[in-house]
Amino acid sequence: MVVTKKMLANYLGIHRNSVAPYFNDYLEDSGSKRYLLLSDVAKVDGVSLDYVREKMGAI
Repeated sequence: MVVTKKMLANYLGIHRNSVAPYFNDYLEDSGSKRYLLLSDVAKVDGVSLDYVREKMGAI
């Protein structure tokens, strides 16, 4: 599933207007150029995919 900026803001616990730099950092760290996936966030943070899904509200 593709991660939106709103979903990433929910995951990080910050307001969605200030999530852009974090989103770009996750894209860079995951090696992706365009799309950020749930699995990319889990891999970068070193947590389980189920944890990321739960925190982002993607269940």
